Amino acid sequence: MPLSETVEFYATAEEAERTLEGIISGSIATEARRPAERSDVLWSRGGTFEGVVDLVWPGGLRCVLSIAPAGEDSAARPHYRATRQLCGLGDGSGIGRGELEPLARLMPFTDSEAEEIRQDIRSVPNLFPGQPLAEYSVLFTIHHLSDFLPLIETAFALGVDPRDVMVIDKEYRYLHSERVDAHLRRTQQVRVRTYSELEAALTEHFELARRRRKRVLVLDDGGYVLPVVLDRMPEALDSIAGVVEQTTSGIRKVEHRRLPLPLFSVAQSHVKATVEAYGVADAAVRNTLALLPQEKFEGRPAMVLGYGRIGEEIANILRNRRMRVAVYDSDIVRLVSAHERGFSTDRNPTALLGRSRPLLVFGCVGADSLRSEQFHCIDWDCYLVSTTSRDREFALSELAELAMEVEPLGKLGTRYTLVNGAKVLVLGHGMPINFHYAESLPNRSIDLVLASVLVGACVLARDEPPFPVGIDVEAANAALRESGLLDSYYDLWRGETLASEAITA
Repeated sequence: MPLSETVEFYATAEEAERTLEGIISGSIATEARRPAERSDVLWSRGGTFEGVVDLVWPGGLRCVLSIAPAGEDSAARPHYRATRQLCGLGDGSGIGRGELEPLARLMPFTDSEAEEIRQDIRSVPNLFPGQPLAEYSVLFTIHHLSDFLPLIETAFALGVDPRDVMVIDKEYRYLHSERVDAHLRRTQQVRVRTYSELEAALTEHFELARRRRKRVLVLDDGGYVLPVVLDRMPEALDSIAGVVEQTTSGIRKVEHRRLPLPLFSVAQSHVKATVEAYGVADAAVRNTLALLPQEKFEGRPAMVLGYGRIGEEIANILRNRRMRVAVYDSDIVRLVSAHERGFSTDRNPTALLGRSRPLLVFGCVGADSLRSEQFHCIDWDCYLVSTTSRDREFALSELAELAMEVEPLGKLGTRYTLVNGAKVLVLGHGMPINFHYAESLPNRSIDLVLASVLVGACVLARDEPPFPVGIDVEAANAALRESGLLDSYYDLWRGETLASEAITA
């Protein structure tokens, strides 16, 4: 726990005061058996709020909480700064500073912030009458990004009871992960468990669903749930009505298995192929460049491993940044496609790596795109960047075995110094770079995909016609077309385009 923490946020004066009270309540509740003494100085002036609160626990731990204006983006969007300063660490007899939750985890989004997020997620109209999800318990394994909050709200509007929701936190380092967590727990009142306790969390949720006599819908992003249930909890399969999967990595984990239940594949749908790949690629490259502000990229070599939807877009973006780009894919059709578009290619990834000597290597395969064979040939300084789930893109344990020094560099990543002196810096510690201390795609870019997840849930929930067992991509595409979602999305953004054209005409 740092001695000082600061979080900036947007709020009205009334919301700022409620935020301070929430921080106080959360801090005191951390150790209710040893309450803190409290003294306040609060005031409002000119339509703004300022406050300072001093908390002292038995044993001597003391913290000063403050909220004050931090400037304004506009008169309608006042900007505040919340600060918590630990001033006395105590004598060890009372509460320790490690028992306090991080400041941001005590700060759900204000009403003003939440409404701003809702305005960016606008393509989820009431496509299904009534409350089609009212009889279901829902398990979400979705990224802790701000766009997740309207998704949960819409699920509530579709009939989901908050008591029947569990969210699995993937434990990625997102830009606002702790505030999203606070909003889920404190404002939306849903249960949140972590990826590191996944199996226990699944057991808890399936038992709750059994007691409440509800079947379970799984809304997954990365194939976290179904493989675990198939391998270690097969008795729970009968309680699952269906799975919605929105990532290719999640599909790959189960596509060659016999599935006893329906899986609605947003991942392979025309909708996702149309709107998401460029946004993910753009975010991955932007976040990479932001981590390396002093590096020169123009005219230098880069390599993209995996020429699927995202890999293709990354290769194009890097070339547009005037980098010399090599591409490898194990699939011959994709390799030919990359070759025909003018990229340097080779059937042998090790030979291509050694010949191109890339400064940047983007992994878009899913797992083990670079292994010992490739690491052995690296004798130049380079950066490895993952765009796929968790830290499996590169065989990092094999890289560590070849290194004479492994040096964590905080937010930047981990640097491996090889015995030949080459320094390999794995950005973001090998986690997907588009999420690393970031929101990845803008909310307005991802809302169609999130809406598709809810469409999938509603389709799985209906009795007639039942969705086919297994992975039926055409059935998912047909359901998304028939839902009217694409029409709504097109009308929304076409309408904005026409309005913009009319203004500039």
